[in-house]
This record gives sequence, C-alpha cells and structure tokens, in this order.
Amino acid sequence: MSALTGTEIKKHLNLFSLYLMYCSTFLYFNNPTLGQPAFKLFLITSIISILWHLPQIWRSPAFFLFGAAILIQIASWMVCKNNFPQYAESDPDFKRLGYLFLFIPIAWILQANNRAPWMLLFVFFVGLCIMPFTRGEGLSEFIEAKRSGFGLRNAQHPALMFATLLIALLVFFNRARRHFDNSSSKIIMAFTAVSAYCISIIAITNTRGVLLGLFIGMAALLIHRLFLTPGANKRNHKTGVIVLLVACLSSSALFLSDTFSQRWQGAFDAADALLTGNLEDISTRSNSGIRLHSWVEGLHWFKQSPWLGWGENGKLLAIKESKVLPDTIRSQFGHLHNSYLETLVNNGIIGFTLVLCLYGWLVATITSGCRKNGVADVSSFMLTAGTLWLVANIFESFMFYKTGVLLFGICSAALLNASGYRFGTTSVKANQGPP
Repeated sequence: MSALTGTEIKKHLNLFSLYLMYCSTFLYFNNPTLGQPAFKLFLITSIISILWHLPQIWRSPAFFLFGAAILIQIASWMVCKNNFPQYAESDPDFKRLGYLFLFIPIAWILQANNRAPWMLLFVFFVGLCIMPFTRGEGLSEFIEAKRSGFGLRNAQHPALMFATLLIALLVFFNRARRHFDNSSSKIIMAFTAVSAYCISIIAITNTRGVLLGLFIGMAALLIHRLFLTPGANKRNHKTGVIVLLVACLSSSALFLSDTFSQRWQGAFDAADALLTGNLEDISTRSNSGIRLHSWVEGLHWFKQSPWLGWGENGKLLAIKESKVLPDTIRSQFGHLHNSYLETLVNNGIIGFTLVLCLYGWLVATITSGCRKNGVADVSSFMLTAGTLWLVANIFESFMFYKTGVLLFGICSAALLNASGYRFGTTSVKANQGPP
C-alpha cells in the first residue's frame, strides 16, 4: 500500500474540514455542548489548510484587511496602556475586529464543492429551526407565544437569525423549485410552512431594530426588482407581490402581540425627547431610554480618544464610569447596544474605517461575481440580508456576539462562493455542477 502524497493529504484534510463544518454549524445553536467544540475543531483544521496553501492565497484583500485589524487592535491597546493605564487590559484582545473575518476559513473550505455553500446554508438554517425546541424552555415558550430568547442571550438574537432565514426563503424559492422540478408543489408547501414558522418567531421575539431592518431590506429588494433591474419582467413582478404579501403577514402577526404597541410607543417617546434635546426626560426604565443614554455616554468616551479608541475595554468603560446611568444599569449592562458606536469607542475612526472597507470589499466582490456568473438571487440576498444586518446593528451589538458573528461569517462565505469568488487554487477538485 503506497503512502499518501502531500496533495492527497491536503484533499482529505479539506474534505474532513468541510463535513465537520456542516455538522458543527447544524449543532451550534440547537446543541451547543456538541456544536461549539466541533466548530472550534473545524477552525483548527481549516486554519491548518489555509497555512498549508498560504503562498497561493495570501494576496487576497481579505487577508490584508485581517492583518490591518490585528495591528489596529494592538495600536488601540497601546494608546490606552500608555495614556490611561488604569483602564487598559493586561494584554491586547483580537476578538472584536477579528471575529468579522470568520468568513475566511469558512469560504476557503467551501471551495471544495460548487454546491457546498448551498448545503452549508441549508444545514445551518435547519439547525436554527430546531433550536427553539431544544433551548430555553423549549416547546412551552413557542406555544405560549411569550417574548423569549429561546435559550440565547436575549430575544434580539433569534429575531435576527429568523429574519435572515425568512429573507433566504423568499429570495431562493425559485432556485429550490427549479432544483426539485418534479416536486414543485411540495417545495411550495414546505417554503410556506417554514415562512409562517419564521414569522411566528419574529412576532414572538418582537424586536424593533430587527423588524425595522427587515422591512427596509424588503423594501430595498422590491425597489431593486421592480425599478432598477434591467428588463424587469413578470418574474420581478411576482417577486414584488410575494414581498408585499410577506410584509403584510409579518405585520398582521406582529400587531396581534399585546406588547407591540407599548414597545413602539416607548421608542417614539424617547426619539421625540432626543430630537427636542430633552435628554433628562428620557427614562432609563425603558429599553429605548437605556440605549439612548448609553449612546450618549459612548460618544463622550469616543471624543476623548477618537482615532484609535480605548481598546477592548472601551464599551465597558462608557457604561461603568457613567455619572448619568443608575447603578442598576451600570451593573447589568456592559455594551452600548450599537455595533458601530462600540467600534468607534473601542478602535476609533481607524477601526471603523476598516469595518467599512471590509463591508465595501464584500459587496463589490459579490456584486461583480453575480453579474459575471448571472446569479441574481445571490445578489438579491446580499442586498436584503445586508440591509437587515446594517440596520439591526444600530440597535444591538450583533457584530460582537456569537450569534451575529456566526451568521455574518456563514452568509458572507456562502455568498462569496456562490458568486464565484475563489481565494486561490485548492487541492480539492471542485464539483463542476451548476452554481
């Protein structure tokens, strides 16, 4: 029996990492005891594979941006350590900006097969659908329709993920129906049932930032399909009707919630007080009041160190050192409920610019690939889910929690691969099936 060659070892490593990624992302949220250690093992195997192929792929702009993120976080820590040692951590922390580059190992391993990005999205979202019945209080939370985080940090996190799944169902429906041409009626029934399930979860979680992002994203999709797509045809009009129908169903489900009007009224009252300059009139007893006061505190700290921020401790210092927030809030919260403000406080304008560059590169790369390869639904998903992501992060720090990090990493990697982007030549021959 002949020994395995280096190329064969690389191929087997990539395939093992691919299947490990499928399993770990499926289990990550519905069974974290198994899923999270498995995902760490996937990261180890994928990083080994990347290092093995580094001479072929290191010129990708994504690697340069990742390197810049490391340097910026070191610089932020050094500024805080030298000027404000009492506030600095003992060592620099690379997780904050580094988390945003999780898509690199995922996208690299997905290159093993042209159908891999679709399989990854499928297993991840199926695992997500199971989560409400395996986490928290399980079935009772769903049946009672009480606002719940379903075992996650709070209700905002499942709201974001199920809103993203709802968008995926809407955008990729025609692709699934074409793929299973002989089972078109079954596909329609399955998509309708899962869509209704997603709308129910979104209604139960009743998260204003996610709802706002979902509706703006759907509006952007509708405008793009009907008015900005060259040669708009009947299919685009059908998409518009489906978008409006889903929006109406979502609205109907939400207005059935007893707390819906109360939560939004509190947000309107806080916004009115902010616009009139009466910050003292904004109560810290409401979620909207807590957010607005924490944002004001964050801006104070950002102005003191605008270019590189305060390092990892910045967002925590803005809360703990506040003279305005009551003790109950300062002891309970350690973040600013806004990913962009947290980035500015932690890593300053330079760190925030890096995030904008990363988003810009992803959008430009995926858009270019979609046009070249004719995958319009991939571009539509990026537009709609990307809008949801950008809006939702105004009201919660999804960029820095496992839920948001994994969702961003999986979706970004899948879209990059589905649009045709490749980091370099892999040792695994890609399946030349349809994209």
